[in-house]
Amino acid sequence: VPWLVYEDDVIRSSILEICEGPRAGEMLVENVELVIDGVKEFRRRLRFKRMPNLVQTQMRILPRSNSTDVDLDDLEFELETGVLVQPYLSAMVSGILTVSSFLENRISNGFRPKALCLGVGGGALISCLTSILNFEVVGVEEDEVVLEVAKKYFGLELNGPMIHLFTEDAICFVEKQASLGSEFDVIMVDLDSTDAMVGTSAAPPAEFIRNSVVLSVAELLSPEGVLIINAVPLKASFYETLIESLQEILADVYEVDVGNEENFVLIATKSKVEPFFRSSDGIL
Repeated sequence: VPWLVYEDDVIRSSILEICEGPRAGEMLVENVELVIDGVKEFRRRLRFKRMPNLVQTQMRILPRSNSTDVDLDDLEFELETGVLVQPYLSAMVSGILTVSSFLENRISNGFRPKALCLGVGGGALISCLTSILNFEVVGVEEDEVVLEVAKKYFGLELNGPMIHLFTEDAICFVEKQASLGSEFDVIMVDLDSTDAMVGTSAAPPAEFIRNSVVLSVAELLSPEGVLIINAVPLKASFYETLIESLQEILADVYEVDVGNEENFVLIATKSKVEPFFRSSDGIL
């Protein structure tokens, strides 16, 4: 079965690799050239065949040569790490501002903020958190091939003083770490569903509406921490239940409509915070 072409503003593309992971299935890495508001831009993308109309990860790439009128296969690029080109990722990072006073106090007391990222993909979010915001990050990805792709094509440092990666089911990891008393200031959930084509949600997985899972996540949050979830609901009932679960267990819940008719970002704080978002987003 051939790959579908993801149609947006792409004018040409070049496949770098097609590989297959035990959990993610077949995946494709490609360089693309787009025209955005009349300006050419190059990006590197990771897509999963089971969700061909969603770009899993994309990062801006810069050609090393001033001449770009050659075949895309012949161009060499450098990654522009730390820059988020996917709007929902920018919204997720903005959600950290809800607890900015708490994080500033931790930093002033000599502590580095710590984040847990459930779902790694190509690692664009982790790279931003470490290189721009100076977080220590624990990342969880259930498919080791995805991590290999992230290292090879998206410049993700697999393990180092600032990044610690685990190949494991995210929910199992959360439940285990909660039982051990681990603690994070920020928890980012960017997980898609393995049965998104026939399920109720493309992201997060349906298991995230279970109160037991939300409770385990809440236990991992520091007293003034924040949980940030990328949601791509296929059914309104799932999305409403997810919000209700968050409201039952956490203090304040915000919703940000990314504006692309796909993604919503849910931001839930463990403690009450001063309203940060515009009233059009606001507390749910």
